[in-house]
Amino acid sequence: MRRLAVIMLATLPALGGVAFAISAIRAAGKPARFTLTVTPARQTAVEGRTASFSIVVRRARGFTGTITLRVAGLPRGVSPRWRLADGTRGRVIPPAETGAILILRTSRHTPLGRRRVKVLATGGETRRARALTLTVERPSSLRFSLRVRPAHRIVAQGGTATYRVR
Repeated sequence: MRRLAVIMLATLPALGGVAFAISAIRAAGKPARFTLTVTPARQTAVEGRTASFSIVVRRARGFTGTITLRVAGLPRGVSPRWRLADGTRGRVIPPAETGAILILRTSRHTPLGRRRVKVLATGGETRRARALTLTVERPSSLRFSLRVRPAHRIVAQGGTATYRVR
């Protein structure tokens, strides 16, 4: 796509002169946007249990709007739940937040095996999609188990989190 820009340069020392005019034109040509990251890319859940994924959005070029999240391609019997960084439930990330946790709860009706699922994010005119893989397995008949509580935490960069392992 070609753009035609007509630039009339004048000496405006109070506004930064020619350098200001050129940077203003460059900024006007690039729309505000955001990026989307999903980690981990793969999770395994035992039938009837949950798998959690961290969703991080990074705003760029002055994007300050809300971002709406959704999931596409979930297998039968899987229900999604969203938790924002402040602990509230919801799939709309407000301007002050940088992400959410996606919790996928499987059921006994969920088909066993591996399934690709997409996380979709929409904000303004920007749309992003990232794939993740959910594998659902039968409960093991072994007598060994490991439980970590809570299943997920949101921690600010440089912060700490405490978990209970049984």
